[in-house]
Amino acid sequence: MTSVLRARLFLASKLLLTALFVAILVYTVPLDEVARLFARPNWWYMAALLALNFGMVVFSAWKWRILLQRKGIDDSLPSIVRLYILGNFFNNFLPSMIGGDSARGVILGRKTGRMADVFLSIFMERFTGFIALISLTSLAVILDHPFVHVGNLKTICLVTLAATCALIFLTFSRRGFAFLVRIAFRFIPGDGGRFVEKLNELHRSLQEFRSHRLEFLGIMLLSVSFHILTGINIYLACLTLNYQPNLLDMLIVTPFILLMSVLPVTINGIGLWEGSFVLFFTLLGIPKSLALSVALLLRLKTLLISSCGGIFYLQEKGEGKATKDCQSTTEQD
Repeated sequence: MTSVLRARLFLASKLLLTALFVAILVYTVPLDEVARLFARPNWWYMAALLALNFGMVVFSAWKWRILLQRKGIDDSLPSIVRLYILGNFFNNFLPSMIGGDSARGVILGRKTGRMADVFLSIFMERFTGFIALISLTSLAVILDHPFVHVGNLKTICLVTLAATCALIFLTFSRRGFAFLVRIAFRFIPGDGGRFVEKLNELHRSLQEFRSHRLEFLGIMLLSVSFHILTGINIYLACLTLNYQPNLLDMLIVTPFILLMSVLPVTINGIGLWEGSFVLFFTLLGIPKSLALSVALLLRLKTLLISSCGGIFYLQEKGEGKATKDCQSTTEQD
């Protein structure tokens, strides 16, 4: 099977799953109730929601800037924020073409001439964010929230947390990483030399934090803080729709929603994102109509802010063209 055919089959399966999830939501959630909830939003909370979302973008860009500085790349925070919003534009408006992380990585890599280091910083940003997200699922277990007693959710949380701790140990341990490489090498066709070289380069980047533990701890605290802000973001979305939930419930359910909705099984998470809200909000005793409304409100808000990334992308293309024209003129002279 050729790579083109595999890509087409993968896209077709995502389209099919997207349609299936949307159909299930339309069938199970009373859409008239959703329309009623959107009819009279609280505009003060809406303004706070938009402000918080922009603040979260700045927060994420700040964390990425710290990781870039660790690699010796110093760009201004406004420039990093612009690249971050540009990446969100790619994620939300250009399905199955190029990811937002790839877009911002390529643009900054070309500007700095440090493509590998830029992508290593993006990996570390995502890696630390994932660790923080998994860690926050343990909050429900520690507090013994009724939410985790549904099915085997408590056991799943503990097993996932233990597996993540083992992965972190193996990743930062030289011997442990060598063990992971040997396992990965068995599944790589050919000699796998280039793949192993990339892994070793990644490991060297991770090893830099062994001598800067406080800096790594600070980055982890930023990641945890970001996900707490995400929970507050969901809380504000509920208030915007004139429903006041328990803030602790929102903080507890947020990491579960994010972990489920990040699975790359639908186009831009359509249907899966909304379905995650319906599933986990229902476990908290919150009506399905409100759950779907909150998910749709957050998606609309994200689309609104990330649409600015399209303008930034056009600016980047214009600046790149101007630079090439200038270089061409200089060479002719």
